[in-house]
Amino acid sequence: MKNRATYLVLAFTPIIFSYLIGAYVDEVFGLCLLGLYLFVYRSFLDSKRLYNLGEISEVEFRKWWVPFYKSWWYPITHFRKLYLK
Repeated sequence: MKNRATYLVLAFTPIIFSYLIGAYVDEVFGLCLLGLYLFVYRSFLDSKRLYNLGEISEVEFRKWWVPFYKSWWYPITHFRKLYLK
């Protein structure tokens, strides 16, 4: 996932679907999907991109699921590498 365009599509498409499901199907289900997106999907996706770019080690990549570990702060601490590179 070294291609930035692919990363951006993978990062922001699920939030659109979460909104549409929340608006047209069920609000609670849409909020549950939004929570999964924020707490599970994005931490994995950001860790995977940084690992592929060589910014983090394999040991740090395997800890993406640990609550409030470094991977939760990657969008802030590695903003330039994730979105602009």
